[in-house]
Amino acid sequence: PITLMFEINQMNYKLLYNKNGSIDLDTEIPLTEIETINNIMEQYSSDDKGQPLSTNNVHPQLGPYLAGLIEGDGHIYVPNTLYNDKGKRRYCFIRIVFTKFDQPFAEYLQSKLGGFIVDYDTYVTLNIVAFDKLVFIINLINGHMRTPKIEALHRLIIFLHTYYPELPVQSPKGLDLSPLDSNSRLSGMSDADGNFNIIITKSKERRTGYRVQINYRLELRTTYPKPINPLICKASYEDIMQSVANYFGVNMYERERFLFNKLRHFYIVIAHNFTSHKIVASYFSKFPLYSSKYFNYLSWYEVHIMQLNNQHNTQKGLHRCQAIKSNFNSTLSPSTINFNHLRNFYI
Repeated sequence: PITLMFEINQMNYKLLYNKNGSIDLDTEIPLTEIETINNIMEQYSSDDKGQPLSTNNVHPQLGPYLAGLIEGDGHIYVPNTLYNDKGKRRYCFIRIVFTKFDQPFAEYLQSKLGGFIVDYDTYVTLNIVAFDKLVFIINLINGHMRTPKIEALHRLIIFLHTYYPELPVQSPKGLDLSPLDSNSRLSGMSDADGNFNIIITKSKERRTGYRVQINYRLELRTTYPKPINPLICKASYEDIMQSVANYFGVNMYERERFLFNKLRHFYIVIAHNFTSHKIVASYFSKFPLYSSKYFNYLSWYEVHIMQLNNQHNTQKGLHRCQAIKSNFNSTLSPSTINFNHLRNFYI
């Protein structure tokens, strides 16, 4: 597998880990990095040693999952022209960003989907550029997008239809309007932008002296940064986030925070009560997580079961919850976890 060490200016790239280990990533890639990546791609686009891929007989949940993952932590880059002002060919590509915790997952996907990994020291990216691999992923996720990022996918499809009409790229499909619990798309999005939390606070109202709470949280920006045809999709992420809130039976919130000296707005959905927790557990038992968040979910789920049986309100149960919380996130390292659950992945 091809893995490249690539030095960049972290401040220019605008990448930030939030407190729960997810990535907040500006969708715009600086022009200097695009040119550098194009140079890399020119070298490796014809030297992609991934397995030959065909959409025939693939698992039906692979497309929805990858759509959610790419909508969350992916970037679909489409050049404005086929050549730059120096006459050099420019490449379209799909890139997915992973935390360092998830480098084994990125490497697994690379072994199955092809592409090359770029190591940025604090995170890694999987880059898909070879035409056969790119077409495979496009045809998989086409029809499974639920957010305004569908605009970038359609732009990519039109670019390939225009400049490479011989490629077997499907025509653009509309938004996936099927029920959220009908496929794995929310699982992919949660591996990108979801978080599981365990909160233990002092409480005089509890016989143990402590209150144990858990929640699942999904956070997305409010608005897509590029112009979009309203006949295809709204520029706002409100509809998809409201549908997630409705599915879990909770409210959707909007908040603002400063990132990179700029005020940014986000929609947030938090599954915070027993009813919503049951729906969360039911969904992820059917459509599992595959990133390192899978391990957080297992811990979260153990506390959830204890709450259902009221065990968290006993001293023994409280101590177990405290032990789980003390290891929550802190033990996620290559030396303490393995990714054996990827044996059950969709490809």
